[in-house]
Amino acid sequence: MSSNSIANILIAILIFGFCCPVYFGYNTWQESEEAAYESCIGSVFSEIHKSEATKDLIIENKDWKILSEKEINSLMAKVHGGDCGKYNNQTLDIWKRKINIALRKPADRVEVIIWSNGRDGISGTKDDLVIPYGEKVPQ
Repeated sequence: MSSNSIANILIAILIFGFCCPVYFGYNTWQESEEAAYESCIGSVFSEIHKSEATKDLIIENKDWKILSEKEINSLMAKVHGGDCGKYNNQTLDIWKRKINIALRKPADRVEVIIWSNGRDGISGTKDDLVIPYGEKVPQ
C-alpha cells in the first residue's frame, strides 16, 4: 500500500470520526430541545384546564372553538405553566410560530387541545405536536 493510500484512509477516518459525533450530538440536542418544549406546553395545558380565564372564553358547546391569536395571547398572559426556560413566550412554538388552542365545554367540564404545526409549519403532518397526544386537531 502506498503512503498516499494510507494518508487518504487516515484522513477519511479522521473526517468520519469527527462528523459522526457532531451529527449524532446535534440530533440528540435537537430531540432534547423538542422534549423540553413538549414538557413546557404540557404544563401550560394543565394550567389552562384549571384557569378561570378559560371558562370566560367559552360557553357550553360541544363544538370546538379555535381561539384567535388575540384570545390566545390574553389567555396565556393569565396562565403560567412550569418553568419553560427559553420557551417563556408560550404563545410561540419551538420554531417561533404561533401555537393553536381550541376549547369546548360539553356539560360541566372544559376540554382543551393545544397544537403546533411542527417543524414543517404545515398542519396535519406527522411532525405536528398535539396535546393531548393523539387527539385530532379541530378544523
